[in-house]
Amino acid sequence: MTAATPAPLPAVPPGAPPAERFRRAYYARAETDYYFDGLGMVIFLTVITCGIYGFYVTYQLVRRSRDHNRRRLELLDSATEIAWQQAYERGIAEELRPNFERIALHLGVLRQMTTDFRDPGIWVALAVLSGSYFISIAEVVAFVLLDGDLIRHDQAEGAAEAELAAVSSTSTPPPRSRGNTRTRAASRRSCAPTSNGLRSISACSGR
Repeated sequence: MTAATPAPLPAVPPGAPPAERFRRAYYARAETDYYFDGLGMVIFLTVITCGIYGFYVTYQLVRRSRDHNRRRLELLDSATEIAWQQAYERGIAEELRPNFERIALHLGVLRQMTTDFRDPGIWVALAVLSGSYFISIAEVVAFVLLDGDLIRHDQAEGAAEAELAAVSSTSTPPPRSRGNTRTRAASRRSCAPTSNGLRSISACSGR
């Protein structure tokens, strides 16, 4: 019913370089993006356990929404810092300042969402206290809030990614090609982070 949970990656120490933060956030996707496969089995388990499994589902959905937003914020924030460093080194930071200011506004929305009341344990406790056989009032409220979070998150994240894609295409110099073979190889974009932590935000969304 669920994806296997890998061993947790070591935490990034405070003050870590942005490239290291970017790589850590990118590879942490498997830790945060919990999912259910097989809706019928989930409903079946919820019914035969008299709703107990439903509380587990609620916990994972709230936790996934909270942790996914935190990870994406860390990914985009570190990518922005990398892009700013590259723009500064090329002497075009002031030219791109309006883009970075817009990115900051979009990231501010994601950052504000990390302070919302989304503790999965407390929401499960509220669900138990207000529970019924299949779904509780607290779970309905939680699902409505999560739906709103998804819309806000998607809008802010998409806008930030669009600005970062525009910035990275300007601030990152084109790769040097040596022959047709290397030119073709350079054109194949990979979603794995590069040595400086950033290749293409639009390609490496890591959703």
